[in-house]
Amino acid sequence: MPEEIQNQNNHQSLITEIQNRIQFLVMIAIFFPAVVYYFFNIYDKSNADKIALSYAWLVAAYLLTYIFFEILKNKIKIIFLRVINILTLVGVSTFLLPITQLSLIGTQSSVLLFIMQILVKISLYGLIIVPVGLLIIILWPFLFWWPRKF
Repeated sequence: MPEEIQNQNNHQSLITEIQNRIQFLVMIAIFFPAVVYYFFNIYDKSNADKIALSYAWLVAAYLLTYIFFEILKNKIKIIFLRVINILTLVGVSTFLLPITQLSLIGTQSSVLLFIMQILVKISLYGLIIVPVGLLIIILWPFLFWWPRKF
């Protein structure tokens, strides 16, 4: 009996941690296009609008993640919650490198810029993979629920 209570507390604390991270991701995703627009507006005014708008889908992806997680949070198994928890942390980190690289645009260190460009390319792929992966993992157990009760 006490072990079940502890498992429920762990489950609930994990849900709370994921909720906080997804809310943080939504906030970052909302402001990320503005940051990108600001930096590109300084260096490339002709493409700043297009580049900033190309990141607007992140807001929708993370909002969908938040909505589906809130609806299904009590039905998601602990193993999926742990994976979601790790992915949300990776999602936060994927925003860090592009913002850091944008802030280093004016520096003269070519080695640092080269390393940052490689890391930013990896991070930009992460910006695509993480929200899609979160949606798939949250929805995966429920995609084919209609033949059985969940």
